[in-house]
Amino acid sequence: MAAFLIAFQGQSQLLEKQYEDELWAYYNNGLNSFLWSGIGGALKVGIDEYYVDDALRFNDAVFHDARSYNVETFSVIDFDDPINQSKYELIFEAGDTVNLMEALLYLGDNYGAYYKDHRRIRALTLNERDSIKDTCDLLNSRKMVLYEWWYMDTTNYQLRSFIRSYGIYDANDPKADRPAIWVDIVTMDPKLINRFQVKKGDGFVSIDKWLRSWDLERSEVLVMPSGYPDIRINDPFHNEMDAPIYRTLIEMRGQNLPVKKNRVKSKLVNGSYKNGERNGTWTYSKKGKVLAEFSYSKGIPDGSYSLYFEDGSLREKGTFKKGVKEGVCKAYYPDGNLKSERNFKNGKQNEKQSQYYTTGQLHSTWFVENGRPHGVYNQYNEDGTSRLKGRFLNGMIASEWTYQMYLEEVLCGFLQDDFMNGEVYKQVEQGAMDDCRADFVIRFVHDKSQGCYKGLCILPEPIGRIK
Repeated sequence: MAAFLIAFQGQSQLLEKQYEDELWAYYNNGLNSFLWSGIGGALKVGIDEYYVDDALRFNDAVFHDARSYNVETFSVIDFDDPINQSKYELIFEAGDTVNLMEALLYLGDNYGAYYKDHRRIRALTLNERDSIKDTCDLLNSRKMVLYEWWYMDTTNYQLRSFIRSYGIYDANDPKADRPAIWVDIVTMDPKLINRFQVKKGDGFVSIDKWLRSWDLERSEVLVMPSGYPDIRINDPFHNEMDAPIYRTLIEMRGQNLPVKKNRVKSKLVNGSYKNGERNGTWTYSKKGKVLAEFSYSKGIPDGSYSLYFEDGSLREKGTFKKGVKEGVCKAYYPDGNLKSERNFKNGKQNEKQSQYYTTGQLHSTWFVENGRPHGVYNQYNEDGTSRLKGRFLNGMIASEWTYQMYLEEVLCGFLQDDFMNGEVYKQVEQGAMDDCRADFVIRFVHDKSQGCYKGLCILPEPIGRIK
């Protein structure tokens, strides 16, 4: 299995509420809605509509709500590790004692669902489930994988964990590189399973709370950049979770390591303590390469930090003040070119923000107030010409937005051929596609109405035709 990264004792919350992307779902996606119904509507007469939508879409984390950002992790749990051995057996309030695998399989059989992998594309049928159980030794397995979503709690800009499923290895195949079956706990109704109370410390907690909030030593963790699906797929600049993830990794990975002469030293984490608190430089490494370096004071990050790629080149640098980002934070591409330059105040983005193409050319600039885009936004093509310009009002698109888009060759050719054949589209001026560029303006009006989401509609008003 691939090498892995991270650890954190998650504080489970209702992810569906934390994960809402209201800005995009109800407001800012209007940018794409106009594209798809305007010039897109003209093109979809003869070209696959999904192809058209993908070719025309605008997308960037700036259009989304910060709480929709997330990272996926796959954490290997080895119960032969002395740190985890005491947590393999569960003691229930009724007096029964079973191992964790037995408990998970019981819950899966009666309250949840099984899957072949973490993606939950299709639940296993009863025959498929029984076939895996018959051919694999799952009950005696001592190795598993946690599949978690880590998201940013915007109330205090701290990471939170939401465990989604458990992957159980086959005890008969110690060399297996992946779990034999996945037990999904998202589908389990807490009201039904919370009658099972499990011993934790000096008391008992519900099985749901125990499954989502327990602290185990992760021996390997794979970190997968994620986020709202559109961000994950289309926004190459999104890196807001990187530093919080590595900070969490250092603090939680290092908490169970032995301390000698006020120092912790292992293959992964190195650092020192002062008066029982983290102090000075702490690093996280992988295969002997330092991937993260933070300055600590009185137990929290305070001072400069740096993140690195596995080849040792600088990935990101900035400053923490009393545990949150402060001032300028710069991220880089593997070749050393600047990727983004963000400004922070009290852990939130503040004032001017900039992003760059891999070539070094400026991609976009905008301004932030109170954690949300506010004011002028500019996006550029790689040749430096303007691509998109508009204004945000408290995170939402507002006023006039000007588009100057270079159309992909197939789309442009399609329109040129139609114009040559005498086809005239209402939305597009004759000859507009001669240079394969579409220029148009749209005004977004904020209309307060009881019939709109939270009393606000953002209504598009096209100004002229596509030129």
